[in-house]
Amino acid sequence: MADRVGVISKGEIILVEEKAELMRKLGKKQLTLQLQQPIDGVPEPLAASTSSSRAAATRLVYTYDTQAERTGITTLLQGLAEAGIRFRDLRPARARSRTSS
Repeated sequence: MADRVGVISKGEIILVEEKAELMRKLGKKQLTLQLQQPIDGVPEPLAASTSSSRAAATRLVYTYDTQAERTGITTLLQGLAEAGIRFRDLRPARARSRTSS
């Protein structure tokens, strides 16, 4: 079994990563919540786990580990409900890797 994995695109090596680290990164996903009303800031209990794109945010992005025993999504949704923040749509997506070239 390989210790490191390389990714080649158009004949060029674009990534070489330790297998365990790559698996850890691939297990990350993001849940984007489209809000019904803009909010001026993320409530304190949710601030550590979510990010917004600007001051009067109309969407929140929550990053979670699909490999973890608990993803925290239930806690996030409960926190939003307690803060009175309603959303109209939510979309999961694979988290973008932040690798340096």
